[in-house]
Amino acid sequence: MINVLYISHESRDVFGSTLSLANMLNSLKKEVKPTIVLSQKGKAYDYLKGQGFPCIVVPFKLNIAPNRFKALKYIPRKVVDYCINSMAIWRLRKIVKDEDIQLVHSNSSVVTIGYTLARTCGLKHVWHLREFQDLDFGFTPFTGWKRLLAMVHDSNAVIAITNAVAAHFDVRGKDSCHIVYNAVRKSADICYVAEKSEIILFCGHVTPNKGAEKALDIFIGFHKDHPEYKLHYLGSVSDDYKDYLKRKAERHGVVEVVDFLGYKNNVKAYLEKASALLMCSRNEALGRVTVEAMFYGCPVLGFSSGGTKELISDGYNGFLFSSTDEAIAKLSIVVSHDNKRIIDNAHEFVKNNFTEEVYGEKILSIYKSLL
Repeated sequence: MINVLYISHESRDVFGSTLSLANMLNSLKKEVKPTIVLSQKGKAYDYLKGQGFPCIVVPFKLNIAPNRFKALKYIPRKVVDYCINSMAIWRLRKIVKDEDIQLVHSNSSVVTIGYTLARTCGLKHVWHLREFQDLDFGFTPFTGWKRLLAMVHDSNAVIAITNAVAAHFDVRGKDSCHIVYNAVRKSADICYVAEKSEIILFCGHVTPNKGAEKALDIFIGFHKDHPEYKLHYLGSVSDDYKDYLKRKAERHGVVEVVDFLGYKNNVKAYLEKASALLMCSRNEALGRVTVEAMFYGCPVLGFSSGGTKELISDGYNGFLFSSTDEAIAKLSIVVSHDNKRIIDNAHEFVKNNFTEEVYGEKILSIYKSLL
């Protein structure tokens, strides 16, 4: 067994990186003994513990700040963060010794204590790049991009979830860089329901960055010729933003067929019956829900950018759009045609690239190459 210390940045909520971490650990359970470090207890801690993974709480600070922050204003925070992270490193060194840790694996680009810990203890460090930071979440590294990139480039192995992410961190093509798509489900989870409901889905955080308003714009245009369809938002949303979208829907006469269902733990029941999924984010690092839709036989209509255009081959395993008018036209085609060929191709794609069975072999190969 390989003893690996995982540094996870999520604590309060369960988002894509935590779900992907669980998939990764499930795929490695025969070969890897994990110890997961979180900064505090919360939903992510409860979820990972519930999955049977050993978790340890050690307070630490993330390496993120708002875009265009003024460095002088943040000097007090820099001192506090340094002290907290130094204490975390001191505590983690004991855990490394007690658990006979062989590798440190940072589960996100927004945490740097894994890199520092590995260098302090003379261990190999794996850095998992799962986000753009600035393009998708509006963050900038608190240390600055130059310092973060220097640490990433100095890591023993870098795993980027798409080529787009690798290029963003300037590691694409480097010997230490590995492009490994996230594991999302087991092969046995692939399914297809032929009878679709008259539902168009938006699944994920209902925010401007994720293209929630773009989805509404597409549906408004689509609904004119397809009044029998409804748009369902599946994900967390603030009251203010929900009210904003509802007012827009009301102005265009579709408020009665636009529903906000909130966050759901199990999206399978919704995806397998929906006629289509709208992926409208302009800067999606990968798009876990895009892959889930492919697993569950739901045609995906995605914005042609970021990781989305890397996953979808237009007209082969899904559909891409570059404008609202193009999306409206393609959505009309999707709901009026038999998409079995598209779904079969999507099934084959996820089976070869996103199953835990395939994923475990790739990650284990990287670990063994370092040891």
